Amino acid sequence: MAKIGRNDPCPCGSGKKYKHCCLRETGPIQPSRSPARARSTPLPVERLIRGGENAVMAGNSVEGCRKWLEAWELVKPHIDGTVRSIGELDTKLDWDVILFNWCQDLELELANAGIQDEDFHRERIRYCREFVELLPDSDETVMVNMLRAEAETYFALGRITDGEAAFQRLEQAFPRSPWAYMSWGDVYSGVFRTPVTDVERAREKYRQALAVAENELDRESIEDRLRNLQRDTAPEQ
Repeated sequence: MAKIGRNDPCPCGSGKKYKHCCLRETGPIQPSRSPARARSTPLPVERLIRGGENAVMAGNSVEGCRKWLEAWELVKPHIDGTVRSIGELDTKLDWDVILFNWCQDLELELANAGIQDEDFHRERIRYCREFVELLPDSDETVMVNMLRAEAETYFALGRITDGEAAFQRLEQAFPRSPWAYMSWGDVYSGVFRTPVTDVERAREKYRQALAVAENELDRESIEDRLRNLQRDTAPEQ
């Protein structure tokens, strides 16, 4: 899988920036905390999140993810029976970071770190599974992305059977989400350079996505993918 930046061209081939295409479904972004709410002495978890953010912005995904995974371990003890979503956790803790935004950044950056060190692909799987288990009532788009990230990462590791099973779980949980099928098609279309390519399988999944897509932007993304498949597989004249 090639490293993807938010402002890079989307690997699906749409010609749009990643943040305006396949990254769009990471879920709504919450506003930043007001500086007035910042503490004079940040909490350890806040320092780790900020330190990881600085490392990522400097281009060091591995160091950033190390700090962020350490922060995640400090976050988990606060997830008890009183909260079942990341939004509720933000309200409960009222820290000087927006966990709703950060949790999605961690999922994405773990994929980039995994390009350099496969252990971070495994950490991405572990993190996504823990998030889904601990915060099952989180925003649907966040949940879809955590589940699809797990499935995609199995493919990145060459664990095709596990990836198929993970996509099936995603489909069962969110059968009306076009992104469940689009991501499934992506791993077979070759856009993420996973170890397998199956054009007919990709086309099948994109068509399933089109059948359930209600949002016009989603439909455009799917149709772009289908056109790219047709273009890439057309016999040379």
